[in-house]
Amino acid sequence: MTEPWLLVKDFKNWYYINDVIHVSFYNTATFEFIRREYGFIMNETGDSRVFLLEKTI
Repeated sequence: MTEPWLLVKDFKNWYYINDVIHVSFYNTATFEFIRREYGFIMNETGDSRVFLLEKTI
């Protein structure tokens, strides 16, 4: 679970980067790349912070 960033104009002041349990941040385009590159289906979860990828056969 992560809160993806879309357009963070002032990244250094974005509230989410101060959360000490996070070590990396993802743009929504990153998940789309992973989905395409590795043949996953993106399943809807109803939560914008949860990404559920399913491998296609």
